[in-house]
This record gives sequence, structure tokens and C-alpha cells, in this order.
Amino acid sequence: MYILWNDKTWSSYRTSEGWRPYRTCAATPTTAYDTTCHRDHIHISLSWEGAMGRTSFWSKQVAPVDWGPCRLPDLNWSIGWSAPNPDRCPSYPVVTAPAGASALLKEMVPRSGMVLRPGMSGPAVKTLQKVIGVSATGSFLSTTTTRLKAWQTAHHLPATGITWPATWRAMLAANGMRR
Repeated sequence: MYILWNDKTWSSYRTSEGWRPYRTCAATPTTAYDTTCHRDHIHISLSWEGAMGRTSFWSKQVAPVDWGPCRLPDLNWSIGWSAPNPDRCPSYPVVTAPAGASALLKEMVPRSGMVLRPGMSGPAVKTLQKVIGVSATGSFLSTTTTRLKAWQTAHHLPATGITWPATWRAMLAANGMRR
């Protein structure tokens, strides 16, 4: 669908424009922005058809349009791809934390809906760890799994050890988010 590289972007849906400036990267030449501006790596974004290996490159047949997973209106992330989706997803406004929200709730809301599971790592896992009260290492290991299952059980949810939408809704509500 598009490529990001060295302060520029090219997209298949705007081919007539060729390579265009990417955000304000050209105005931020410091090395601190090398990753953000894709100077130290190439970012290639595929359509869902391409990502799932169903385009003519893989199958020798034209794939039907796949709109990918749709996010729920009360969360900011979809639960991930499980099957082709032939229907365009509804558009919802971005979910934001209410005025006066705690720092933790403000950190949670942009990540709401992300499916986090054992073996993952990164800032979203750190946020989850803060919510469930374990050391925020950013690595989803056995301690995080055990504590998340206990948290889910305490909140009358299936103890899956994975942050499905019901878990996110309960975590948001427990931290002051109202529907």
C-alpha cells in the first residue's frame, strides 16, 4: 500500500504524486528522529490481501477486497485478522480519556483493544503491567500472565491471560473510564 523511507512516503493510492515528504521529517534532521522518520529502516505496508498471501503474487489469482479487521466503537484497536472481511469497516471517532483522567488511564486509552499475549513486548505491555500491578518491564512473561489471569478472574472474566476486548473494557472501567 505504501513505503516510508528517508523522510519520504510513496503510496499506491496516490501514485501520481510520486514520493512526497513524510510528516515534518525533513524539518527534523537530528539523529533522534532517524527511526520515526524511517531513515534507518524501510517501512513497507501491505494490504490485507498482500499481508495474508492472497494476492496474485502468491496465488496467481486476483484476490477479492479484504477490508481487514474492524475496531469496536469503544476501543481504539481491532482484535486482529481472523478471516477475510468483504465489507468496509464503520468509521468511529478515536476514543479519548475523559477530562481529569489519571495518567494511567490516559496511557491506557490509546492502546485500548490491543490484543496482548504472552511472548509480546513493548510499551503496551508496560501499560498492561501497570494496570495489573506487576513490575513494568515491557516483557509479557509468566509473571504477567499469572497476574493477568488473576486480575481477569477477580473481575469475573474468563482467565485467558490475553487482553481481549472484555478485558480492556473492565480495565478501563476499573480506572475511571465511563461509557
